[in-house]
Amino acid sequence: MDDLLGMRIYDLISRTDFSDNKWFVTYQNVESVYQSGPQCGIVALCMALNNLKIKCSVDELMKDAREQSFTKSGEIFNIDFLHNLALKYYPKCSIHTMSDDDSKICEKLIENKLILIAYDCDLNFEPCNKNGLRAHWALLTGILFPIDSNETEYFQDFLKEDSNLILPHNDLTQAQRDILKFNSTKKNIYAICRQGKSKHYGLWDLNRLIESNKQLKLIDHVKCNDENFVKPKDGDLQKTLAFKFLVFE
Repeated sequence: MDDLLGMRIYDLISRTDFSDNKWFVTYQNVESVYQSGPQCGIVALCMALNNLKIKCSVDELMKDAREQSFTKSGEIFNIDFLHNLALKYYPKCSIHTMSDDDSKICEKLIENKLILIAYDCDLNFEPCNKNGLRAHWALLTGILFPIDSNETEYFQDFLKEDSNLILPHNDLTQAQRDILKFNSTKKNIYAICRQGKSKHYGLWDLNRLIESNKQLKLIDHVKCNDENFVKPKDGDLQKTLAFKFLVFE
């Protein structure tokens, strides 16, 4: 595990009401790529593809995106654009729509899948609610949440020595999956993330991230002018980014 990420995980756990519980954590060790300009979606896609052993660069993706009129300056205001761009390199990716209980996004992270999702980015890069005026893309690489104490016996083989972390090192059984699915519907669920404005992992409240995605609506038309940006025809991000995420199977 990345040393800094490990320190942040232990610090976060110590500040919760579940510090004595065992915590399930799984994530993919994705190399960071730093963005230049409004390339957050393309950079997040590049990180995902490189982690899937597909060699590509931000410049290559930018060229493809411009040729298909998905972007001008690197911006991606439509998940369909990012999906179509990804399909050229990796056919096993698909757009999912969030349900009322948002369980699908947790299930995919438990299965160790990579996810691309748009959200409003605060000054510390964490999710916030600005109606889309600070829209940004993140790559979700993992998940962290506590397990009920009476169910930890099902994960004894995955317990990290001298710690309270459950780190799976092989395939989960159906019983384990069912327990994890149930526990991931509660509070204190965190997504492990990469995004193009920092070289460090993000460790964010997953429910706040989902809430941030769902409230995306507006575009900052002052910063994003028509000459240099490709925008939805009616400017409504509810139709193009909200309630949606892209999964790499």
